[in-house]
Amino acid sequence: MYSTRVGQDVALKRIENLIANNHDSEALITAVFTIEEIMHRTLNQLVISSGFTSKASKVLLSEIRGISAIKKVWPCFDPKGNALSDIIGKSNWQVISKALSIRNNLIHGSAFYNVAECKKAARQLLTVIEEADVIFNTRYRYSCWGILSTRKTSMLHLDPLVETNRAGSYFRQESEEKVSEAVNLFDF
Repeated sequence: MYSTRVGQDVALKRIENLIANNHDSEALITAVFTIEEIMHRTLNQLVISSGFTSKASKVLLSEIRGISAIKKVWPCFDPKGNALSDIIGKSNWQVISKALSIRNNLIHGSAFYNVAECKKAARQLLTVIEEADVIFNTRYRYSCWGILSTRKTSMLHLDPLVETNRAGSYFRQESEEKVSEAVNLFDF
């Protein structure tokens, strides 16, 4: 496979070239890999946008591979808690599910498909890849084809009752003053 960092035009052109050269099953496998990578990179960006450091995001997502695993955790990091299938759209999700099923059956040798079926599924998935990029760009202002943003300092635990390295002493001092004021109210 290849990195999404080659860019959208190059990635999609590779899939189109596989179809044009009658490598339809390879085109389908590559298209499924591409949509999975798009989702994984977008999820990575959502984790970072949620306040986790880039390093923590890498740890969190290291075990999340495969579209079903990505779909399962997506609502945890979507700003509105929406499911991935709702964001992508039901019709697009059906195309992804069908292509994923065909890919898995091809890889594991549990079913065989004629080239016309593979070509149709690959072409449909190409359209979904382009639409997913537009959807993610619109919703999250992030394109997986670009550079992933980084975060070196966690933005989690901004609650003043949780002490952190950032401004922890300020919040602790403010909390102690409030507790002191509250105790003074009950002095007789």
